[in-house]
Amino acid sequence: MSAPFIERLTLDKVNLKIVHENRPKTGSFATLKKAFLGQLFNNAKANWLMLAFCIPVVAWIIISRIWQVQADTGIAYSANIGLGYIPVTDAFVVGARMDFDLAMRRALIMMPCIAVASVGLAGVFNVIKYLVWGFQIKVISTFFRGVKNSFAPFLWVGMMLAVCFLLGTFVLNVFKVYTDIAMVWQVISYIAAILLTLFVCLLSVFVCTQAAVFNLTLMEILKNSLLLGSKFILQCLVIAIIGLVGMVLPLLTFNPIIQMVAYVIFFMLAFSWLAVVWTIYSHYLFDMLYSDKPQEKQTVALKPQPAGQPRQAGQAGQAGQAGQKQQKQEPKKQEPKKAYVNPKKRKKQ
Repeated sequence: MSAPFIERLTLDKVNLKIVHENRPKTGSFATLKKAFLGQLFNNAKANWLMLAFCIPVVAWIIISRIWQVQADTGIAYSANIGLGYIPVTDAFVVGARMDFDLAMRRALIMMPCIAVASVGLAGVFNVIKYLVWGFQIKVISTFFRGVKNSFAPFLWVGMMLAVCFLLGTFVLNVFKVYTDIAMVWQVISYIAAILLTLFVCLLSVFVCTQAAVFNLTLMEILKNSLLLGSKFILQCLVIAIIGLVGMVLPLLTFNPIIQMVAYVIFFMLAFSWLAVVWTIYSHYLFDMLYSDKPQEKQTVALKPQPAGQPRQAGQAGQAGQAGQKQQKQEPKKQEPKKAYVNPKKRKKQ
């Protein structure tokens, strides 16, 4: 990776120490298996705590559905044929306007509910961070510690997702009321809403993981997320989609049995799956950025010595060792045996 790009990222020595000390010791798939499949119960507990923050969203969805049913019964769609109602010629136009007003009202009230739910993700990502690192933790205390320490970046993510939801609701309903708008502008509006949603999802991958792992301010996290998102666009989009599969799975099928299984997966592991996938990818990326440096080869070339100069100490030592080996290999010369002299005879003399 190019050095100028790495220098533009904001990571001090303390955060770089976190990167190097807690890098996964195994591959990405092995870490995923260990942190997710090997800790299913802890993942489920973190997911259940996250669902407590989703109560406002669920409650407002139920209330808005009731409002929608009451609004539909109040529109006289059959009045234009004169069966029991005063003749009405613009029932469908009135119904479209009421649907648009109700949809926008529902989206506006849903925005703070989404923001509250996003704060719960701070706890989920804090729990998953320690599971990826291989630590034994208490899920409940770790969850609420993460909410306390890093709720601001996750609240920003929730607010941006709420804006995307509001814009998408507006685009999907406004053209049912104003039908005379050109098709070109309608297509541009749809594309703009989709691109904004993808952009927010792309940033959320790095905002959530950095807020849970590093000690950075919100502006530093957003700066790093913009740089990383612009550098690895396709990878981030693929990872974001893989992480969101558990949440959109109930909407991808109409089979009642499969849909029931999908809802069970959603209530058990959807948010934990999101956090595991995004956290492992973020660790892999930072490990690649700050470890992909060429190591200098520590080799010393022997320079030829000019004639007349003594050898270096290392070469002289090698020569001495070679001489000692030759001496060991040469057979030892046997000394001649002396004649035996009796000590008693020597005393008599």
